[in-house]
Amino acid sequence: EPGALKFNARYAVETEPGIQCLATSYGPPHPKMHPPRGRVVLYVGHIAADEDVAHNPQVKRWSKGLRPFLTVDPRGIGMARSITCGDPNFFAPYGSDFLYASTADMLGESYLGRRVLDVLRTMDFLLANGATEIQLIGRGLGSITAAFAALLHPSRPKVRLVNYLPSYALIAKTPLYHWPLSAFLRGCLLHFDLPDVYTALGRRLVKSHP
Repeated sequence: EPGALKFNARYAVETEPGIQCLATSYGPPHPKMHPPRGRVVLYVGHIAADEDVAHNPQVKRWSKGLRPFLTVDPRGIGMARSITCGDPNFFAPYGSDFLYASTADMLGESYLGRRVLDVLRTMDFLLANGATEIQLIGRGLGSITAAFAALLHPSRPKVRLVNYLPSYALIAKTPLYHWPLSAFLRGCLLHFDLPDVYTALGRRLVKSHP
């Protein structure tokens, strides 16, 4: 189609039974039946990674670089977004994102934690199929997911965060804010905040445009 995004291949990665997240490969061509090998970049977008590639100039430049560039949509994001609740607006006050985040909260689970799991398993998938090094990039809502994934994955990847949240404490002290419930980790301020995660990442972390 005219104006359609040009990508190499898409992969459905099963991250736990019955759950798949979608990864899309951009950059230098490679055999479509296999993910790219060598040093790759894995991008976690704001509310839809492909929309970032299409409309964000910086992300578009990254997708056309010399290194293989893959986007990943963890559950509830982009192509993996639910169509329940009948409102296409991701930030709708009682839309699908709030539904699943609040349901997880009531069940003692973490919707954010499951998104982090999706990224961790996607990294495992890439490393098991020829990737030798993964650099993570996270933007907006994806910056939190990418930060936790970089902290938890045993490969200790480098990570770049753009339009990131400086701290959960900042949200707690702000009467009106725009970050959704799915971006929060219940109870974490009893033990740590995002600056502690950023400090733990050390020299592996680059941040810009909070």
